[in-house]
Amino acid sequence: MPRPPGRGRRIAVAFVAALGGVTLLQAGAASAAPRVLTFDQAVRDALADNPGLAASQAGLSAAQASEDTARASRWPRLSASLRAVRSNDPLTVFGAKLSQRDVTFRDFGAAQFTGPGSLDVAPETLNHPGAYDNVNPRLSIEWPLYAGGRMGAAIARAHQAAAAARQGNVEARQGVILEVLQAYEGLRAAKAQLAVARRARKAARSYLQMARARFRKGTTIRSDVLTAKVRAEQADLDYGNAQDHVDLARANLRRLVNLPDDRQFTLGPPATPLVRDASLTSLQHRAEAHNPQLARLRHQAQSRKAAVDQARGAYRPDLALRVQRDWYDRTAGFAAPSYTVGLVASWDIFDFGQRSGKVDQADSHYQAAQDQARGYARRLRISVDRAWRAARRAHQQVQVSREAVGQSREAQRILRLRYQKGLVTITELLDGEARLEQAESDLVSARYALRVHRATLLARTGQLDLSHFAPANANGTHQDQGNHETETGR
Repeated sequence: MPRPPGRGRRIAVAFVAALGGVTLLQAGAASAAPRVLTFDQAVRDALADNPGLAASQAGLSAAQASEDTARASRWPRLSASLRAVRSNDPLTVFGAKLSQRDVTFRDFGAAQFTGPGSLDVAPETLNHPGAYDNVNPRLSIEWPLYAGGRMGAAIARAHQAAAAARQGNVEARQGVILEVLQAYEGLRAAKAQLAVARRARKAARSYLQMARARFRKGTTIRSDVLTAKVRAEQADLDYGNAQDHVDLARANLRRLVNLPDDRQFTLGPPATPLVRDASLTSLQHRAEAHNPQLARLRHQAQSRKAAVDQARGAYRPDLALRVQRDWYDRTAGFAAPSYTVGLVASWDIFDFGQRSGKVDQADSHYQAAQDQARGYARRLRISVDRAWRAARRAHQQVQVSREAVGQSREAQRILRLRYQKGLVTITELLDGEARLEQAESDLVSARYALRVHRATLLARTGQLDLSHFAPANANGTHQDQGNHETETGR
């Protein structure tokens, strides 16, 4: 039977369309592939768009601008002005004519002067000059030569305020890094707890099946089945709670790194803070020298001290130089130029206690800021002590929990075999499973606490940045050289 015309063409078109559809599906699947979110990238994303850090950066920019303004106040100021006046006021008109160097004897009423007998005659041109225009361009330079030390104190005050803002910005950055670490490792811990709950649920269901099988064979009693069923139901509930914790932890991390809800991601290797072996005393000294919050408080205290010096400067005289160049004309021109050079000195001798009150107020603020810095320094030593001890305990807990998990797994394997032979009760088997689950959960919590406490210790000593985290190896592990511990991402 002959093939209909065009059939080969339709087959070719259909093949090309199918191939294009497969290509589009592959491209769509590639674009929807989950993103691997490493800790370094999470920190960078969080730092790129964090409202608190943006506010801190804006405060830093404002402080730096204030410092620039204070420094510029000691230099001369050049200003230009243009004044145009039209008036028929006799004094204003005469002054304008005089400034324009255009005064004549006629302006004094000379035409009406006829001798001594006309001395009492009011000159008409002087008293009623009519409307007159005066245009006055002006350039002036003002230079404060001495202000009783207030300018230098203002510059020092602004400089210390800018330094405090810089330390506040470092403090905000470290706060973001610590928050990201808690969220990143919090999600990892929640997923690990979910894995523990999944394994426990699987084991509980297996024990329920074993209990039912033995009950059907008549080798156990119904209460064992009921006990295993209760444990399986509790395992289902624990699994649901663990899943909720994962969802909440994932949402929290999304919020910090500004990741859309429709974008899937998987976690990269663990975030392993590097804390070098050091004594508690050396860490406390480092914290006193490099903690950004303490440094910010100290700079604020120094700024308050400069404010005291600025207030005391009001007791000293001021000295300023003023140079002025004027032009006067009836139209917009530069006729009749004149200059003025002046040295102005002023000194407030008595003000009924206003200056002393300002000095006392500034000194009180300085003492309060200084006490606040000293108080935080004392609390910082205790905070470093706590973080150092907590990190040590967490490190020991990881070792103990790791051994406990291994031993519990082996013990549970033996209990399972003994239960299958009828040598132990279902209660003993389930108790052993609970101990294994608790040991695995404790290991997850200890690993999370270890990383958080070490990061907290880095923050207290002013070292919390990405350079103090162990880089990932090719196999996806982190080598913590300072703590002699290798942990795999799980």
